[in-house]
Amino acid sequence: MNKRVVRRLLDTFFRHRWLYLLPVALFVLVGASQVVASGSGYLSVGVMDVAKDTLLSDLTSIRGENFGFETPAAATAKTMNGLLGTDNFLTAIAKSAGVTGAVKRGELSAFDIQKSITIAPDGDNLVKVAAHTDNPELSARLAKGTIDSFMNYLVSADVGESKAAEQFFNDQLAAYQGQLEQAQTALREYAATHPGGPQDLRPLDEQVEIERLKSAVQQAQETFSNAQQKSDEARLATEQSVRDVSQRLRVIDEPEVPLGPEPRVKKAVLTVGLFTVVGAFLSFGAVALATVMDRSLRSVDDVEALLELPVLSVVPDGTPHKQGRRARRAAAKVKQPETAAPTTRVPTKTATVRPSAERTRALKAGSPSTSSRRGGSGEGGAEGRSGTTTTRPGRGDHDG
Repeated sequence: MNKRVVRRLLDTFFRHRWLYLLPVALFVLVGASQVVASGSGYLSVGVMDVAKDTLLSDLTSIRGENFGFETPAAATAKTMNGLLGTDNFLTAIAKSAGVTGAVKRGELSAFDIQKSITIAPDGDNLVKVAAHTDNPELSARLAKGTIDSFMNYLVSADVGESKAAEQFFNDQLAAYQGQLEQAQTALREYAATHPGGPQDLRPLDEQVEIERLKSAVQQAQETFSNAQQKSDEARLATEQSVRDVSQRLRVIDEPEVPLGPEPRVKKAVLTVGLFTVVGAFLSFGAVALATVMDRSLRSVDDVEALLELPVLSVVPDGTPHKQGRRARRAAAKVKQPETAAPTTRVPTKTATVRPSAERTRALKAGSPSTSSRRGGSGEGGAEGRSGTTTTRPGRGDHDG
């Protein structure tokens, strides 16, 4: 960023500085209101470690978790925050924390549970689960209930199909067991009602019937064995999924009952500082946008950079600032009573005659030739002198 751009940014900011400082002031007020509304409380934090793959998933056919381009911690925190918006997950948290009775009595609502729980990633593999309430024991129970409910959610999602298959084959085993016992009973009864020694020495029809009964027993045995094997595989898949979840999500720090309330000053400083940074970022963005959209030439560097022309001279701006004019007006109002008021002379009828003409007339009136032309008598001369005297304004009057 060169000096010209910096000067333009500063010039744009100081032209409307109060407008660009408005977002900062608004965000500071919002942060202060958040601090006042939150108040002090008890914070309980639990930490989970999230692994992408486990040894069990590598040795068996269990698929590892696919996080995409996100880190395991970020993907897990995103999933948990999404689940916090569902009623079923909040109900599971309340049940795991043992506050179902308080929810039914109206002492605690699902919105209060959701508002008190905060989930955020801490690095690539760690997830922090925090609960903030006015009760230290409730904070610890809600944080632990959130972790347990999420692990149960993963287990139920992974082992849902395997449990359904296990239940299906268990239901079928009873029917297959009955068919096997029925085929074995039919074979024993036929052998008891048709004694005859070895099968090779029996009549042909008895040999055929015995072979049919043995085949029915063998078929029922194979069906029962296959169902038993499938049921065992489904049970093993369920156990593998449960173990895989417990290995993939490990609780490093169990939520504990806080010994004291959370320091309010530190939280207030962090909250207000965060909102201030956001407001400053928005203000800087507005200044940068206004600077980019402004195409005016404000300095010599702008002319040389944009027009590529040499600057021969610069005429300074002689327009007084508004603040300077106001200051001078205020100073003039203060000094005006101290100065003497100018004297005002009432002009006579002949006051409009120019001083040079009056002096010429007075010289002519004072000369002998002028007096003789006016009548030569003393009275006439006196009248002429008096007339000149009355029409000639004083020197001090003209000077004034």
